[in-house]
Amino acid sequence: MAAIRIYEPALCCESGVCGTDTDASLVTVTADVRRLKDLGADIERHNLATDPTAFTTDETVRGFMHTVGSKGLPDRRRRRHRRDRHLSEPRRTARLRRPR
Repeated sequence: MAAIRIYEPALCCESGVCGTDTDASLVTVTADVRRLKDLGADIERHNLATDPTAFTTDETVRGFMHTVGSKGLPDRRRRRHRRDRHLSEPRRTARLRRPR
């Protein structure tokens, strides 16, 4: 099974329930990661604020951070804005082609 590593920007907490503004997407990711770990998946989640050494020990991530910086990490504010902007549009789903 492949290893999954999630690198996130500096957040006050990984759960998304801290503060006054709860981020539902972080709550979902936290639950999904916990469930996958319970099923035996090799998955880890790294937060720049709480686990900065993970960003320096992985050569690929270190190179990415050196080139792009933390601006290249997912921005939850930007993601929420994009999601809100498309709420009125019909949901588009991708169709997967079956192998022949």
